Amino acid sequence: MLLMTMTASRLARWSFAVALLPIAACSSTPPPPPPAAPPPPPPLTEQDSGFINTATLAGLAEVQEGQLAATKAMRPAVKAFGQEMVTDHTQADQQLASIATAKGVTPPTTLSDADQAMLTKMSAMKRGFDTAYLHAQITGHMQMLKALQTEVAQGTDPDLKAYAQANIPVVQKHLSEARALSGMRHR
Repeated sequence: MLLMTMTASRLARWSFAVALLPIAACSSTPPPPPPAAPPPPPPLTEQDSGFINTATLAGLAEVQEGQLAATKAMRPAVKAFGQEMVTDHTQADQQLASIATAKGVTPPTTLSDADQAMLTKMSAMKRGFDTAYLHAQITGHMQMLKALQTEVAQGTDPDLKAYAQANIPVVQKHLSEARALSGMRHR
């Protein structure tokens, strides 16, 4: 009887162990690895990353100066031009930010010190705002046109080159409008 009890006891233990095998097998299987993250984008050239910085800062200045002109300008045409700058540059800034983010670059979100000083100076003007604003627009759009043309000629990133090429006509239009409003002829 003792032998039978011992055999029954062993049989019970083995049965219990066999019953646990599927559970043990499940718990020892590692979970599948997470899907591989896409590789980071290749680093941009100095030209391309510099272009993002330059164009973003210029766009931020155009929007804030345009907002100021839309409320402070004396001439309705200058107010309308200021609002046009807000609309067009907000859209262009959003496109550029999207491209920059996809390239792993965080574009600036605040004005440069020089642009902030110009905005502060223009905000405080009692007279001559329209003339000062239009002069700043002509200067800024000439610089931006050069930056866009340089990116098209020397940039290596196809998305940034396409962005620059698409925005050249817009900047040329803004430059012509600012010159016409200021009474300047094309140089």
